Amino acid sequence: MAGLSLLGPWFFIPGHVAAPTMASFGASPQRVMAWQVVAIVLSTGFTAAVAHGLGAAVLTTAP
Repeated sequence: MAGLSLLGPWFFIPGHVAAPTMASFGASPQRVMAWQVVAIVLSTGFTAAVAHGLGAAVLTTAP
């Protein structure tokens, strides 16, 4: 369950497909939602860190 939640967005498996699939295989809906929240927070943090790093690199190398 954790793997699908965390790696799903990187392999284009959207959460609205992954969450019901995990629940249909017997995972508790509370755990599915908890892992989806963790995945969203980590994905957003990673994307923001990369964007911030790229933005800083562009701003510091500009003439």
